[in-house]
This record gives sequence, C-alpha cells and structure tokens, in this order.
Amino acid sequence: MIKTIIIEDEPRAAEGLKALIEAVCTSVNVCSLATSIEEAIEQTGLLKPDLLFVDVNLRDKQVFDLFDQLASPKPYIIFTTAFAEYAAKAFRFNAVDYLLKPIDPIQLLQSVEKVKTIMAEKELLEATKMHNENGSKTMILKTFDAIFPVKTANIVRCESDKSYTTFHLDNGRTIVVSKTMKEFETDLLEAGFIKVHQSHIVNPDFVFCFKKNDGGYLIMADQQEIPVSTRRKESLLAFLNRSC
Repeated sequence: MIKTIIIEDEPRAAEGLKALIEAVCTSVNVCSLATSIEEAIEQTGLLKPDLLFVDVNLRDKQVFDLFDQLASPKPYIIFTTAFAEYAAKAFRFNAVDYLLKPIDPIQLLQSVEKVKTIMAEKELLEATKMHNENGSKTMILKTFDAIFPVKTANIVRCESDKSYTTFHLDNGRTIVVSKTMKEFETDLLEAGFIKVHQSHIVNPDFVFCFKKNDGGYLIMADQQEIPVSTRRKESLLAFLNRSC
C-alpha cells in the first residue's frame, strides 16, 4: 500500500478527495489529513508517508514553503489545485503530477500509477545496488514497456545504432534501449568489457578469436563478426595476450 497524506485546508475538498482515492485507487491508504503547513510537517515526520496530495494554497500561504522542511527521504507529491498557473513551479519541486479541480477519476488513477512505477523502479535500483555491492554486477536496462535487470556476465556484446544501444545476451536474446552506448560505457568498462570499435563494446569472456586478416576483427561465441578499429587494435591485442 502507498501510505498517503492529503494536505488541504478545505475540509469538504479533503474528504471528497479521500473518498475519490478510496473509490478508484485501491493501492493507496490515506492515513491522515493536514490543513496547514505546520500540521503537514508534523504528520509527515511522524507517519513518514510515501505520497502527498497537496493543494497549493493553505490558509493564505503557498505550500511550496513546506518542501524544504520535509525530512529525507521526501515523499512523492501530486498537486491538487484549482489554479493552473502554478504548474511550472510545482514541477520544479519534482512533482509527480498536477491535477486540476474538479479532479477527474481517470487522471487521478493515472497519477497514482506513475507513483507506483517510480516506486517500483527505485526499489529495483536499490536491490540492484545491494546486489552489486555483494560482488555481482547487474545493470538496469529500460525499454519502452519493460525494465530488465541484466547481469553483466550474461551480456555478450553491445552494439550502437545512433541513439539506440542493442544488448546481445548469452541466451540469444536482444534488448534495445533508447540510449546511446556512451551512456553505458563507463559501467561496462568497469565491469571488464572492451571497447573495440566506435559502435561495439564486447565482453572478453565471449571472444572466440581475433582474426588478423581484413584489417582485423573478432569472432564472438555467438559466431558474430565484430570489427576492430585500427586505433583500438593494439590495446585489444595487448589485453588478449595478457589474458593468455
């Protein structure tokens, strides 16, 4: 359950939002209502909620003063207000969403789903970090519709195609990520991979052989031929000779 506090100085609006949340968001538990910045600070410190539903104006004060006073880890924020003009400022405070009153149930549900996704990704990243610290390196690869925790030991090679990177795995599967290979390069090199070409980074554990003809190229364990750039050939050969 997502532990939640509603921060709203209009009792009728607060109760209405609570009823709407309970009707359409079964994964949300509204544990408290706060009507002022002071109450919000006290209750967030005591209850440590995951999420805040926040109106912009509270008793003639703007709620933005609240956020710097919240203890870490800070809860996620969804604004619920009748004033569209505060949206830009709200997102500068890392708001997950900005809902205009009267609140549409479908938009409310979509906002909560965003929070659930963010929380799930954070949990996965923390688990992966702990796993890596225990000696096994795992990378998080995100596609449009999925998140893949992949052990570097299972990555055969990476191939760049402009703003996309294709990860080739030892089970024959591929994962295409909409990020440049440059964004993964540091993590891969630290895990022992070798950059052999501007468009290719390989796992040396899956190198079958280096062919000297045609300028030089690698044959990988999956039988794919990978070009080796002239300027990287010397360092590659030095690595392979050192490994023997």
